[in-house]
Amino acid sequence: MKNKLTQALSVSAVAGMALAGTAAAQSNEAILETLVKKGVITEAEADALRQEAQKQSQPKGWVENLTLKGDLRLRYEQKHQSWAEQNILARQRQRYRLRFGAVADLKNNLQVGFRLASGSTDNPTSSNQSLDDPGHRDTLAIDQAYVAWSGDSGLTLLGGKMPAHDQTGWMINEALIDRDYTPEGIEAHYDLGNGYATHFGWNSLYETSGSTDMDGLLMGQITGEIGDLQFGLGGIWIYNAEQIKADTIGTSGQKISHKDAAG
Repeated sequence: MKNKLTQALSVSAVAGMALAGTAAAQSNEAILETLVKKGVITEAEADALRQEAQKQSQPKGWVENLTLKGDLRLRYEQKHQSWAEQNILARQRQRYRLRFGAVADLKNNLQVGFRLASGSTDNPTSSNQSLDDPGHRDTLAIDQAYVAWSGDSGLTLLGGKMPAHDQTGWMINEALIDRDYTPEGIEAHYDLGNGYATHFGWNSLYETSGSTDMDGLLMGQITGEIGDLQFGLGGIWIYNAEQIKADTIGTSGQKISHKDAAG
């Protein structure tokens, strides 16, 4: 009876250390091997404790996988320009770009992502920050904040401040929409198979309390592959365009005051 009680207490103690993580995994393994050699527990019981400890050590919760991303770029820039009539001079400047974010894969095919970036909040197509003051703290703003859902049928939905169009499936020339532009709105992408897909999206362009309508952009596109040839066919419609012009430029034709937002 005493030997059985000792064995039970020993097994409980080892299980407690293995499951609670009070000792390193290597130390637990050494203890288990010692107990097996002394005949306190069997090899099968030791294996059961190892498996239980491994299960307990695995992270649980709604986050299945978390990926961190970031980059830092330094740049020297010399702009050869001289338009005396507009008081635009040639200039030299040093700039940096800092971006940091994360993507979390959740249960039920959900994904959440965000990214912070340097640069002026007045320029939607550049996260470069000029070294133009005596050490003042610079802006770090939200560059991405979105939720994505992917179904088994090939449908993917996105909403929020999303990654650039060319990162979510669109085939759009950079001359049309800058690849550094992170749109705000919703998108739907459907994989038709055999290299073909359809894409639909609504992007918010301007919202103001002075108007009852939200100004926006509607997009639709079909992309496909024929051998090595990739193509995209679609259209873009900007609605309330006159209101957008009034909101951003004004009725006088002069742009409403913004900070220097040169890319």
